[in-house]
Amino acid sequence: MDGVTLLERARGAGLTVAADGDKLIVKGPKAAGPVAREVLSHKAAVLAALTPPPNSHYLQNGECPTDPRPDLADDSPYWTVLLRWAWIEDNQSALGALHGVRCCGAVLELQASGALRIVAGAEYLGVWEDDRQKWLAPHREAIGRWLKVMADGEREAA
Repeated sequence: MDGVTLLERARGAGLTVAADGDKLIVKGPKAAGPVAREVLSHKAAVLAALTPPPNSHYLQNGECPTDPRPDLADDSPYWTVLLRWAWIEDNQSALGALHGVRCCGAVLELQASGALRIVAGAEYLGVWEDDRQKWLAPHREAIGRWLKVMADGEREAA
């Protein structure tokens, strides 16, 4: 069974699943024990689903990155732009972090101020606050700069 499907089942059972290096941390109700055991028995697949890929993932055939979740169509073009900012600046770690949270269902939200913000989508797979702190917070300055440029461009186009 693939890691994303297992994460969906775990979430549906009330479990939270997080990666800590090469370890899985599974928390939740005792009644979800069978699902937790299944998640742990497929540790490699679940860790792969929770771990952002390296930049080389995007460089197949020399192509720029695109949104890995075009099914989340409302903000898909913006994610492609955001991922390309990271790729252009060769910020592999930020690129992997952005790709990872987007794969899990993060979305871009337009704030009343006109600023763009990355937030957990309605069906985010993972623990948003943990993922935000672990993956996005180290890149706050760069991601904030890219989001500001994108938002400023939107205001100029309007």
